[in-house]
Amino acid sequence: EKDPVPHSYRWRGRDPTTDRELNPKTLTSGLDDYPRATHPTDTERHLDLRCWMALGARTMSEIAEIVGAPRADVESYEILASSLEDQSVLDDLHYDEGLGMYFDWGYHTDKVKLVRAIDANGNQVL
Repeated sequence: EKDPVPHSYRWRGRDPTTDRELNPKTLTSGLDDYPRATHPTDTERHLDLRCWMALGARTMSEIAEIVGAPRADVESYEILASSLEDQSVLDDLHYDEGLGMYFDWGYHTDKVKLVRAIDANGNQVL
């Protein structure tokens, strides 16, 4: 889904209230075990979805041109594709200069750990 931040997108369906996972799954993306932010919010920005949207918009603009769609439709796809292909916008939203890599944007923590539950007899629960 398109986010409030222009040219950014996020997958829906993450459970921010779960206490069973460090990184709640993103089943809608098809990458359910891909590490996302530890704290799902409406302000997350998912790099893979943005890339899919850029590819989709460019493909739709080309298809619209081939099938003779109205010029306004072709142009709307071209404008969207061009904005999503803008390297400076991509860098602003997803590039970490310190690490030299592109990432999702969201709230992360390294202050958590998984611990095994203990039953009433003091034994670890698997």
